[in-house]
Amino acid sequence: MAVEENNNNAGEEEHNDDDGAAAPMDVDNDDAREEVERDPIPQVAAAAPPAAAAVPLINLNLEAIRQRFSVPREILLSSRGVSTFSNHQRENTKLIFYLYENNHQLLYDEFYRELQQVDGIINYDHITHPRRCYNGNWTEEERIAKHREHYLRTHICTVLVEAGTRATRQTNDLDAFTDDPEHFVSFIITRVQDTGELMKPGGYGGYKSNLMFLFKRYRYIPRAGYSVELKEYMDGVKRIANEARAAGEGNIHDGTRALPWPLYLDMND
Repeated sequence: MAVEENNNNAGEEEHNDDDGAAAPMDVDNDDAREEVERDPIPQVAAAAPPAAAAVPLINLNLEAIRQRFSVPREILLSSRGVSTFSNHQRENTKLIFYLYENNHQLLYDEFYRELQQVDGIINYDHITHPRRCYNGNWTEEERIAKHREHYLRTHICTVLVEAGTRATRQTNDLDAFTDDPEHFVSFIITRVQDTGELMKPGGYGGYKSNLMFLFKRYRYIPRAGYSVELKEYMDGVKRIANEARAAGEGNIHDGTRALPWPLYLDMND
C-alpha cells in the first residue's frame, strides 16, 4: 500500500509538475494573443527611399572637348594650336599676294583672273572721302595700299579655306614655284621690318615652315633636291641676319645688351 501511495503521490507530483510547467506557457500564449489582438497587422519598418542617382558635374568646356573628339574634322584641326594655324594662314596669304603683285606667272591663270576681278571692285571711299578726319601717321596712298592688300588677302584666305584643312582650290602653280628656290627667297627678301631692319634669324626660319605647311595643305611633294637647295639659301639668310644682329641691328639700349665688337669698332674709329 505504501508503494501505491508513493506511486500515486509521484503521479500527482508528475501531474502537478506538468500543470506547473504548462501554466507559464499558457500565460505566454495569452500575452501573445493579446499582442496580436491589439496589433493584428505586423508593422514593417518603412524602407529608406533609394538614393538619387549621382549626376556627374561635367564642365561645359570639357563637354565641348568631348564633342570635338567625336568629329574627325575637329580632330584634324586639333593637330596644331589655333595660333599656329593662324600664323600659317597669314603667311600663306602674304606669299600668294606677293606672287600676284610681282610674279603672277606662278599663279594659275583662272585664280589670277579671279584676283584681278576682286581687285577691280575694291571700294576706297572711306579713305578718299572719310566721314571723319584721319589723324594717323599713314598717308592716303599708304592707307589705300594697306586696304587693298587686306581686301585681296581676305579673298585669298577664303579660297584656301580654313587653316588646318586641305585646300580644295588651286592658287599658285607649285611645280613652277619649286622649279627654282629663288622664287621663295625673293619673297623672303621682302620680309623686313617697316624700318628696313632685318628680322631675327629665327623669324626667317619660320617662313620656311609656313611654306611646308602650304605644301602639306595641297598634299604636294616637291621635286627631289628642292629641300636641299632651299636649305642652303635659308642658311645664308640666317647667317646674314646674325651678322646684322652682331652689327647692331634691332633695338639696343644701354645696360640691356652687350655692345657687339664690330659695332664697338665702328663707333670708335
